[in-house]
Amino acid sequence: MDAIKLVKKAEQEAEQLIMSAKAEANEQIEAARKKAEEEFRAIYDKAVNEANELKTEAEKEGEELAMPLLNSGKDISEKLDNISDTALEKAASIIVERIVKSDGNS
Repeated sequence: MDAIKLVKKAEQEAEQLIMSAKAEANEQIEAARKKAEEEFRAIYDKAVNEANELKTEAEKEGEELAMPLLNSGKDISEKLDNISDTALEKAASIIVERIVKSDGNS
């Protein structure tokens, strides 16, 4: 009978060891999952920040490249706005005169 008790006791101890090992394995799995999530979040956040910085730099560079064109267009626009009505009428007359002369009906 002592042998049966010893076997049962050994079985119980083995079952407790198995349960303890499973619990520890589950804890380690959960800890690894949390660590992986934290590392993923850190990598993701870093990538988003770098992408935002690149976007900001590209926008700034684009504005710098566009500025001379914008200024040139603004200058031309201002010059056109400053043309007097007399000058416009004179230019229109010259154009009409050339069209009429090239058509042969003068």
